[in-house]
Amino acid sequence: MKVIKGYLAPDLLIEGDIHTTDSARIDCICVGKVTGSQEVDFGESAQVVGEVFAKVVRMSGKIEGNLTVEQSVSLLGSSRIKGNLTTPPGGFSMDLGSQFEGNFQVVASQAEPPPKSEALKPDAQSKRMENAAKA
Repeated sequence: MKVIKGYLAPDLLIEGDIHTTDSARIDCICVGKVTGSQEVDFGESAQVVGEVFAKVVRMSGKIEGNLTVEQSVSLLGSSRIKGNLTTPPGGFSMDLGSQFEGNFQVVASQAEPPPKSEALKPDAQSKRMENAAKA
């Protein structure tokens, strides 16, 4: 786990959008969009009503809204999610005791090109079929 650089304490109520360019831990109530360029760690007292977009999310709190992550999301035992979740392949983990209500979508990253393989090229496939038919 990375060193957390920003912290929003449980006694805060934030209405509006939050954007962090580094790692952050949120333990407060947030009404609005939360965007993180790095890891965002939501503690047990965190309550979010709105959208969350981040590179990495560790969730122990509650969120009512959609959650979109670029790399990975971990729903820890006390987390409560009510909304849609979008994550890349292999980027999702959910501990026993956590709750998730909504739609789950796995989307491959746009930055990663599809693997190049001879088997996927139409010409190579056609040649294999021709060779098989001749045999």
